[in-house]
Amino acid sequence: VKVANCPSCGAAITFQSAVSILTVCAYCKSTLIRHDLKLENLGRMAELLPDPSPIQLGTEGVYRKVRFTVVGRIQLRYGQGLWNEWYLLFENQRGGWLGETLGNYAVTFLIQPPEPLPPFSELRAGQNVPLKGRAFQVTNIESARCIAGEGELPIRVGPGSGRATTRPWWICKPPATCSPRSITAKIRRWSSSANRCGSTISS
Repeated sequence: VKVANCPSCGAAITFQSAVSILTVCAYCKSTLIRHDLKLENLGRMAELLPDPSPIQLGTEGVYRKVRFTVVGRIQLRYGQGLWNEWYLLFENQRGGWLGETLGNYAVTFLIQPPEPLPPFSELRAGQNVPLKGRAFQVTNIESARCIAGEGELPIRVGPGSGRATTRPWWICKPPATCSPRSITAKIRRWSSSANRCGSTISS
C-alpha cells in the first residue's frame, strides 16, 4: 500500500495495488497518474453515468477460493448500452477484471498469449481461433468507448490519454464438442497514446 496526497485538493490517496498507475480522487475527481509517490494531475475525470449495478468500489468476493476487493472501474458505452469493467485486487496481489453488462459477468486476467492473435479487423463471427493449444470459436464482436472511470487502475484512461479509449473486443468459446465445463474466453484489447495492453483470457 502506498499513500500520497492529491495535488489538487490535498486528500489522502491510497494505492492498494503495486501495478496501479492511475487513480481518480474520490473528493475532487481529479485524474492522477502515479510516478512512484509523486502524483501528476491530468484533469477532471468525466462523471460516471448512473447504472443499477450492485457492485461498487470496496465490494468483496471470492473467485476460485481466492478473495478479492473491487478497487477500480472503467465505464464503457457500446451498441447495447453501458458496460462496466471492475478492476479486482486479489489477496495474493494478482489483478483481474470483472466485466459486467446486461446482468452478465465475466472474470478475466491479463496474459501473454503464446502465439500471435488475429488482427481485430480480420475476425468474423463463427471463425475458429487457436488459443493456448485449444480450439475456440468467435461468437460475438463489439467495440466499446471508455467514457469514465473511478478508483485505481493499471491502465491510463480519461484526460491526458490523448483520446477517448476505444476497446474492440470479441467473445469466443470452445466448439460444442468440448465438455460443458470447458473454458469460456473473453479476449480484450485496448489502447491509448500512453498505454497499450495485450490480451486477456479467463478460465
